Amino acid sequence: MIRIFTILTLSLLLCQQSFAQWTNDITINTEVSDIAGSEQSVPYSVTTSNGFTYISWFDNSSGAYQLRMQLLDAKGNKLWKADGNIISDKPQNSAIYRYDLKLDHNDNAIVAFQDERTGVLQIVAYKIDQNGNNLWGSDGVQLIDSTSNEGLSPTIGITDKNEVIIAWNAYDNTNKWIAYNKFSSDGIVQWDTIHRIKDVTAKKKYSRPTVIPAKGVGFYLLYAEEAGGFGLPPSTMYSQLYDDAGVNYWQTPLLVSSKKIPFFFFPDPVSDNNGGFFIAYNTSNPDVASLNDVYVQRITTTGALFGPDGVQACNSNTNFKSLSGSIYLEDKDQFWVLIRMQDVNQSLSGVYVQSIKGNGVNVFAANGIEVLPVSADFYIPVAIGNSKDGLALIYTESAIVTNDLIKSIKIDYLGTPLWSPEVLPLSVITSNKFNISIGDFVNNQAVIVWQDSRLDYGIYAQNITSEGTTSVSEPSNKNMELSLYPNPSIQAKLYIKIVESGNAVISVYNISGNLINSKEKYLEAGYNTLVMKDDNLSLGTYFIEVLTNKSKEIIKWCKN
Repeated sequence: MIRIFTILTLSLLLCQQSFAQWTNDITINTEVSDIAGSEQSVPYSVTTSNGFTYISWFDNSSGAYQLRMQLLDAKGNKLWKADGNIISDKPQNSAIYRYDLKLDHNDNAIVAFQDERTGVLQIVAYKIDQNGNNLWGSDGVQLIDSTSNEGLSPTIGITDKNEVIIAWNAYDNTNKWIAYNKFSSDGIVQWDTIHRIKDVTAKKKYSRPTVIPAKGVGFYLLYAEEAGGFGLPPSTMYSQLYDDAGVNYWQTPLLVSSKKIPFFFFPDPVSDNNGGFFIAYNTSNPDVASLNDVYVQRITTTGALFGPDGVQACNSNTNFKSLSGSIYLEDKDQFWVLIRMQDVNQSLSGVYVQSIKGNGVNVFAANGIEVLPVSADFYIPVAIGNSKDGLALIYTESAIVTNDLIKSIKIDYLGTPLWSPEVLPLSVITSNKFNISIGDFVNNQAVIVWQDSRLDYGIYAQNITSEGTTSVSEPSNKNMELSLYPNPSIQAKLYIKIVESGNAVISVYNISGNLINSKEKYLEAGYNTLVMKDDNLSLGTYFIEVLTNKSKEIIKWCKN
């Protein structure tokens, strides 16, 4: 006899259209959001510990830009609304500025950007959990420096204690400085006043901050001091180390490198997970001023550096080089840089890599390793990911911008290609492709996300496996598969995939095997989602059983 329960509510959500599994058809890819007649742009992505992917972007299908987000599971299924959840529909500028998306230690996404809800551009941040809930409230939290005309280009850092540091560009009619503040994991401001890196004389102007966690210490701020004058003058990088209270460790900021960075270059430091960080940067060639070059610096909590300039990643005096990505391999204590190599006229392009040991010594020859030659095929590297047994290099191919193709090559840690054939195409539809990123490899898979002009402008994604495929794992012979996410959690979603439509009995048992409640539901062939929610059910461990006339599966739920 089936006992209809009243304590636990299983709400069946018939959301077949919201699922969009990874496809092997690289002329299609997985559409995250591409609403006809409107623009979806500037996607960012982060990977959770179990291989799910948060994706944020700006959407103007309503006639004004909104910040939206989607969560994909490991199989490429959309877990939220078909075109993403609207995180903020507050007034937005028609120009989209840089923003940031990070993951906290509990697999929640934190996004910080600027909008005009106050009448001018100011910084706002939201924290979103896997169920799409706004943990910092429906309006997020605002970060306003009252002495500033506007706030722009926020960056996020997550401390060891899961607290959040957000820094941004602030300015008035005569000055430009860095503003930053700290929030608890609950979104409560921790400092009574805004902290600033500011020259009160307005002679020195600061911009482009980045927050880097300093394990066991606090956090760093890396930023640029802008040179004066007209045009696009280069900038100088500085860093300061702070404790949890925001008090600086060093008496004066550390000069990161005597080499200058271009006005348009935004530093992207990488933590060494030991209290320090690496930074790769574009700068001028020491011998040929007209050629761009790539250098690397390492900073420790004592302020130690590789040297006043850093380390030259490749020393070709006949090529134009630019940074395309970087990654630190902690187990090898090696910092890898992905380099775009071009001829002097920048009419040809190729892909190179270099690895720098933790002591500042280049692993490979002076020019690094040639992965793809400088050629008219115009290979442009865009991202690098570590799959535990090698590095996946993502690049575009085409001398014509509107015909961009996305491809990948995997190399081992000596630079030898690992796949056969060597090149894995990821998207072969000819279109503009921007903001290409690769997530972390989790369970042998990473996710590539980008903006694509195939329809107008939309957001697309494609998975990539360590073996060099774009398919999901081999289909199971089971008639039914279960997954539960998030788990542990107070409220979870039960995903049921069945081969044939039909009735199923969903039962909940406690840790002792006693039946708590059960209910019969009709399930459609394919995916079904059921929301597990009960405010009265005590915290603890439960087992959820799904029984059909062909199979039975059980999954454990830790409610806490």
